[in-house]
Amino acid sequence: MIGFFVTFLKKMRLVIVFYFKIVYNELINYKKEVHRLLDDVVFTPESITLDNLSKLADSGARLAERRACEISELVDSAVEFSLELHSSGMGIYEILSLVADGLYDVGRDDTPAGLALPAAHRCFISAFDRAELADLLVKRLRLVGISVKASDMLPAVVGDERVVYVKNALADEAYDVLTQEFSDPRVSYVKNFKEAADAIAFGDATYCLLPLEERGGVRLAPVSELIFRHELRICGITPVFGYDGNADMKYALLSRGYAVPELSPEDDGYLEIRIRADEDGNLAEFISVASDFGISVYRINTLTFDTDGETDSFHDVVFRSTAGDFTPLLVYLTLFSSEFIPIGMYKNLE
Repeated sequence: MIGFFVTFLKKMRLVIVFYFKIVYNELINYKKEVHRLLDDVVFTPESITLDNLSKLADSGARLAERRACEISELVDSAVEFSLELHSSGMGIYEILSLVADGLYDVGRDDTPAGLALPAAHRCFISAFDRAELADLLVKRLRLVGISVKASDMLPAVVGDERVVYVKNALADEAYDVLTQEFSDPRVSYVKNFKEAADAIAFGDATYCLLPLEERGGVRLAPVSELIFRHELRICGITPVFGYDGNADMKYALLSRGYAVPELSPEDDGYLEIRIRADEDGNLAEFISVASDFGISVYRINTLTFDTDGETDSFHDVVFRSTAGDFTPLLVYLTLFSSEFIPIGMYKNLE
């Protein structure tokens, strides 16, 4: 059975590369057209007139229209391939991963999977083009009956509703808020924050409750370290104020999986991802793409951890959307970036 499935995947891989090579040839023709048009509309400062400015505008419009058609054709190929995989019972995330492989392998016959990334970037001129492709892919998959949701790309929490935390008044307040939607929560207490995180790692609990931020939104370094080392994911965050109302901290409910909240029109949704701080180009691109999807940046936390004897810095980027949909952004990241880790999805920080 396993051998059959491996053979099936290999065949599907050949199919997707075939689909995208067809469109790749069109993209090459498009690039030739770009150069031809540019040759027609390159002017010296002395030769600029109203007439050739109009010519430049017309050429730009034709290029944009041609580009939209190329992206649309590529999406049609991806949808056709996705339908085949979906009919065989494959999940959305696995389908998107294979689509991503097809994009990366476009135009490359002799390169192992994943090593043809430069080819994909040559095909897609800008982050805007890639954002358009991701958004159009989501819409057309939904039109053919394949529902794509944020939860398809964020594996859900597995386990019962056992929660551990260090007992104190602020933690009790956070527990009451963050477990409101639980049907049968069970709580136990530990002596320190590390024991709480260890309980998740060892399977003694499904969730732990930890203080995440102090006044002003500053992340607590020891807790951030525990989240990083134990690969915890944020399932919910709530502010707590204490009996006198002066505490002003935020607590987080954490687990090894994700809890994608349902958002009402009154809710603010938050998606937090982590990227390496030395990938500043990716950070700028992600922020730009998020803006194209109507998603803003709420906060960027810069954190430093020791890994393998070296010090590495990371950006934890928190995106915000008012009753919005993070699905296109997650599809974009799945298709075009391997340099991010989803840290959590939650709602109503304020």
